[in-house]
Amino acid sequence: MHAAGMWTAFAAVMNGLPVILYDTAKKLDPRLVWETAAREKVGMMTFVGDAYAAPLVDELQRGCYELSSLSAIGTGGAATNPKYQRALLECLPQITLINGYGSSETGNMGFGNSQHGAQTDTFMFREGGLVLSEDYTRFLQPGEDQIGWVARSGRIPLGYLNDPDATRKTFPEVGGQRVVISGDRGSVDADGTMRLFGRDSLVVNTGGEKVFVEEVEEVLRAHPAVADALVVGRPSERWGQELVALVAMRDGNDIGHEPLHALCTSQLARFKTPKQFIFVEQVRRLGNGKADYRWAKAVAIQKDPV
Repeated sequence: MHAAGMWTAFAAVMNGLPVILYDTAKKLDPRLVWETAAREKVGMMTFVGDAYAAPLVDELQRGCYELSSLSAIGTGGAATNPKYQRALLECLPQITLINGYGSSETGNMGFGNSQHGAQTDTFMFREGGLVLSEDYTRFLQPGEDQIGWVARSGRIPLGYLNDPDATRKTFPEVGGQRVVISGDRGSVDADGTMRLFGRDSLVVNTGGEKVFVEEVEEVLRAHPAVADALVVGRPSERWGQELVALVAMRDGNDIGHEPLHALCTSQLARFKTPKQFIFVEQVRRLGNGKADYRWAKAVAIQKDPV
């Protein structure tokens, strides 16, 4: 939330360009956002994930705005579903869509640039970006079939203030090189770009299989009738943990359990398919647009059929 705003503002100010700030004290008004961008002839804008992408895309598809000055849209802080990325590129074919990736500890780690007709789903590392093996012993090479820890070397923080245990865990030395570990899991494609799988803290171990919930969420959110979705794990006597999806539908849509179950099994391994779909009026997110997984887990446990 904070880094995204600072990076955008500083990039403009240090290049002698004006910065246009949307009044975030009020509820998001997508129409006002696009009207402001058109009136001020904005060249670049940024937002955080699906919480903003969904209403902005809906308004862009409904309205008519003169946005020929807009050359780039940056998104980061939370994932933006490919369906919204495609919609932005279709509505604004002149733009470059910039997916940024980073964390508080690592700083900005990389970008994935997409254009109309040429989308990418990986990130080009910035200087110092790398992926550490799962056992922390070495750095993964391009094309290795292994998921490790996204990390960074070089100009990194000294550690956490007055917390030596957390510092040792997050800032280890590997092969004589000090690194910072982001807590995200990723791999290195053959072309040297990084493929992001998600936060390790959100991995659900169900029946001995590890599932990155973001992968399941992406499939669900891609359905045209789904407005938003979160996937969490809850205790299960049979599986240890089982996947549960909280789904908010678009107005007037009520497709039920079976179509969503069929959608997941058609694109994912069966063990990655949620055991239950809980339909909610709205998926709760934090003020910065990131998912409220604590709320989602509480709802999932409360709705346990057993």
